[in-house]
This record gives sequence, structure tokens and C-alpha cells, in this order.
Amino acid sequence: MCINLFNSEIKWDGMFDINDAILRFNNEEKFFVGYWDNNIFGYCWLKKLDTNSYHIYNVFSKHTGTKREYGATDMLYYVIKNNTTGEILANIDDWNEKSINVFNKLGFARY
Repeated sequence: MCINLFNSEIKWDGMFDINDAILRFNNEEKFFVGYWDNNIFGYCWLKKLDTNSYHIYNVFSKHTGTKREYGATDMLYYVIKNNTTGEILANIDDWNEKSINVFNKLGFARY
């Protein structure tokens, strides 16, 4: 369902598919889904790199056009606060200004 949600919004052949998801789960990566008022509004993957660092990636948030109390920033904050200790890395393409803004709000340093 999350893959279809992404593909309904954005055309990007490089995004994960069901086979990638299965491999990630088998590698003990975690998948988080933002859910509000019976609708999925976003998701992200979290991979533990070592004992003190993590990679958060494939972050997606759908603009629903409806009022909700939680958004992408809230979802990522929850994931980071409750599932990580140490350094968190995220790769964001330069064109993706919305994601850059979300990570800036969370206090990430850009380099």
C-alpha cells in the first residue's frame, strides 16, 4: 500500500519495491508508517549502521489537503526519539526542498 501511495504521487523508478522491502526486513531494518484519520500520510525506513549510528531514508510524506494534528516532522521526530541513540544520517537530493526543510526543523546539520 505504501509503495502504491508513493507511485501515485511521484514517478521514480528507483524507489523501493516489494522485493527491496522484504530484503530490508530480513536485514532487520525498520519501516515506520505515519497514519492519521484512517489514512497513511507518510513513511520512512531506518537502518542501524553500527552501535552508535543510523541511516534514515526513503522518507515520504503525502500532502493530504486535510487538517491533521501530525505530519512528516512529527513522524520523523517520533522515529528518531524512540528508536535511535547516537548519530543519524540522511541523504536528501538537492531538489527536494520540502524534505530539506523538514530535516532542518529537526536540527540536522547539512554537509
